[in-house]
Amino acid sequence: MGGNPRYRKWTASNWRGAAPTVADLRRSGWRVYAMCQHCGLQMKVDLERIERSKGAGYELWGRTVDCKRLHCWGKANFVCRPDRSEEDVVMVRI
Repeated sequence: MGGNPRYRKWTASNWRGAAPTVADLRRSGWRVYAMCQHCGLQMKVDLERIERSKGAGYELWGRTVDCKRLHCWGKANFVCRPDRSEEDVVMVRI
């Protein structure tokens, strides 16, 4: 059940083009989580909730959020796992 080998060569920019908005990520069934750069906490991202509060056109690419762990001052990057990929993609600014 492996992914297509050609997707291994895709950059974050390629993946961003495949699902640029929260609505696209949700529709595509991609798993998205936030990972703190300081403490390593991983948190599942509720795409439906973000779409309801920020709108369908909101983009997570290139954004960070404050870590939700008590007393952690770190920032979390968004990371996604496209359904066609065998690896996580850090949603860095492109």
